[in-house]
Amino acid sequence: MLKINELSIGYNSKPIVENFNLHIEKGDMLTIIGPNGSGKSTILKGIGRLLKSMGGTVYLDGKLLWEMSNKDIAKEMACLSQHNTAPKDMTIRKLVGFGRTPHKTWFESLNEEDEEIIDWAIKRTNLKDIEDKKIVNTSGGERQRAWMAMALAQEPKILLLDEPTTYLDINNQIEILDLVKELNEKLKLTVVMVLHDLNQAAKYSSKVLVLKSGEVQAVGEPEEILDKELMRNVYNVDVDILKNQFGEKLILIPKKIHKWSKE
Repeated sequence: MLKINELSIGYNSKPIVENFNLHIEKGDMLTIIGPNGSGKSTILKGIGRLLKSMGGTVYLDGKLLWEMSNKDIAKEMACLSQHNTAPKDMTIRKLVGFGRTPHKTWFESLNEEDEEIIDWAIKRTNLKDIEDKKIVNTSGGERQRAWMAMALAQEPKILLLDEPTTYLDINNQIEILDLVKELNEKLKLTVVMVLHDLNQAAKYSSKVLVLKSGEVQAVGEPEEILDKELMRNVYNVDVDILKNQFGEKLILIPKKIHKWSKE
């Protein structure tokens, strides 16, 4: 579905990530983790063509991303950043309706089919009871679900999420990640997201990619690659690694932070 070959990406002519390679299959739920400044969000922006490539290629369903129109990309892929803003007087339903924009021509109004898709996206994200609520008056969890509903209304095949749980309390974090997991499992929606919480990455991901200083340290199933040595090398911390009560997922418990070497 997504083939990334030798991608170099960065800011102001300074590459943050160089010669990055990754193959994302349909239905994957891939989480990118790593220390601050390792290039996680930069990679996501490169995949979503929000940053101009400094080299390499990205293929989306066999099509070279750089040659696709913004509209065609938006029909295939939805991207939600850490910080999303909307006009103060905009309602949830109005916001979700903008997800239909890639499927419309200029000045074409929403039709019955569009409204049905908007209804579906609102119900899928449990927003039906508050669809007329203004975005400015929503809680953090409601706001995240509203943006998620807008992305669903695009009917994308791929969902890119840059730290979707930022600034949310633990209850809303779980709510958002449970929703993403449900969309992945029931709709076969391919998900690529950036998370900081290692336990959430282990619980919700089918694959994890670990970055450090712009370089891939490991990629694979959480249970296979998240070990003590990797955590020490990447995060400079010792951890205990346990299984949950069902023996399925990892629980990482930090126990010692090493002082950074000056060498």
